[in-house]
Amino acid sequence: MTIELPKGISLHRGKLRIAFRVPGEKNQTKRSLGIEPTKTNVKHAAMKLGAIKHDIMLGTFTWAKHFPNDRKVEQTELRLKYVLDKYFLNHPSSASWKLSTRLAESSLVDSIMRRLGNIRLDNLKPSEVAKIREDLSIGPKEGEKDKPRKVGITRINKYMSVISKSLDRVVFEGLLETNPFSNIEPLKVVKSADALEHSEYTDVYTIEEALRISEAMPSDNLRRLFTFLFWSGVRHGEAVALRREDICLPYIIIRRTLTQIKNHEQTPKTGQSRKIYLTSCARLAIEQQLQTHNKSRVWLNSKDREYIKSTILHPDTWQRVCERAKVKRLVPYTTRHSFASWQLMAGESEMEVAAHLGHINTTMVRERYGKYIPSSEPSWKLDNFNNVVELSKKMRK
Repeated sequence: MTIELPKGISLHRGKLRIAFRVPGEKNQTKRSLGIEPTKTNVKHAAMKLGAIKHDIMLGTFTWAKHFPNDRKVEQTELRLKYVLDKYFLNHPSSASWKLSTRLAESSLVDSIMRRLGNIRLDNLKPSEVAKIREDLSIGPKEGEKDKPRKVGITRINKYMSVISKSLDRVVFEGLLETNPFSNIEPLKVVKSADALEHSEYTDVYTIEEALRISEAMPSDNLRRLFTFLFWSGVRHGEAVALRREDICLPYIIIRRTLTQIKNHEQTPKTGQSRKIYLTSCARLAIEQQLQTHNKSRVWLNSKDREYIKSTILHPDTWQRVCERAKVKRLVPYTTRHSFASWQLMAGESEMEVAAHLGHINTTMVRERYGKYIPSSEPSWKLDNFNNVVELSKKMRK
């Protein structure tokens, strides 16, 4: 039986849809009600359309009243989802993100949304912002909404930073007068006295510990790989993406990296290739490895297969290796940090270390490894009289 639809009501993909014109908008607005075209539902649609037109006539129409979950509500009320989508994930500055970064940031936004819901971000009071940070500190596990889980301070600060950065962009576009998050100081990470006392020695491995870790590996492939990682300082994804054509000893060219996404290669972190000189230990490890197979990729896993992700070891395997080597369990990525600290302690310049590691400047080197840079008294060449005489001669016309 055919049901006659009143004016302003139509079918869209088998569901009832209403059409109306909102003051100030050029085009007619259409919204699906998501209900089947039965007589009762058509009557309901007609009543809803009538109520909308009545409010439009009186000048009291609001999206929140008639369509509380509509995207227009997010825009007019600056809802969290709209702000994070438009001003963080899909902001022009995010266009250069690599796939792995985009997936990580999208996951972070999902985590924020699970903890806060689609809250309004305009007209927030300081006490409400503090409550938001409190809500971010304890949230549901995915799929377990009734079981709260503590969140670390660093993670909370990251959540707050993402929201604040997005609102800064909202303010810049003139959609908000001030950013209510701008005056909230990040939470401080307080370490215990014992942790502070030993922190200088626990975030990298010594050369002796590195040797023990390599020897404790469960296979020859891993033994050679970790020797290479400790003595080259390359990122793990860069190492396992290395191909034979990238090798011209004593140099290698870092052209690509594997990510946490299965079989996904991308350019290095800076987006550019770099040519690095290998230490003798790293050269020996790679020379030995190349003699063991004829595959394209240099490094193979314990099953003699090429790696498909940047993860090299299962956490349980790494735990057993650390126990066997009798060293404190740090993350496997400490191979890179260890090499950088060894370079600096040996007297290499910050610029050389930054270039080798693939950093665009020395800022990261100084911030991350500054305590390993040997302190020394300034030595001015102009204090040497002979140097002054030679310089004076060169400057004569």
